[in-house]
Amino acid sequence: MLGCNNFPTLFFHNCQSTLLISLMFPIRMFTETLRKYPVIPFLDHMCCTDYKLPAPSGNGTITLPAGTGIYIPILGLHHDPKYFPEPENFDPDRFTEKKKHSRPNYTYIPFGEGPRMCIGKDRHLFVQYIGTTALAIKNKYSKSCLK
Repeated sequence: MLGCNNFPTLFFHNCQSTLLISLMFPIRMFTETLRKYPVIPFLDHMCCTDYKLPAPSGNGTITLPAGTGIYIPILGLHHDPKYFPEPENFDPDRFTEKKKHSRPNYTYIPFGEGPRMCIGKDRHLFVQYIGTTALAIKNKYSKSCLK
């Protein structure tokens, strides 16, 4: 039987909870990488029906007619200092549970959101998390190595 230090055992057997908790750092590293370097810089969508938005002035509304193209700047959101202080720095601790919940929804959208979200998101994340974790375990990376 493989021990808890071996990669296959980590995912297919019950290991100590401290080991599983320590895997959160590689996940935060990958998440921060996608924040700094999103796969695509923007999302493009098209309005299917007329849609009313509040006017930037705060008075009244603006109507986006059906057929209007919409561009959502992922790169701009992910590098906005309002949501990610010092956005040019690589800081995996931006994605601790406490910090994630302190930001508004939809400020981190590397795969989009909603019904038109990237269909490969789960597979992509699974492969990346396992690969990152395998490297971290094999090479005994720690948070202190990255600073």
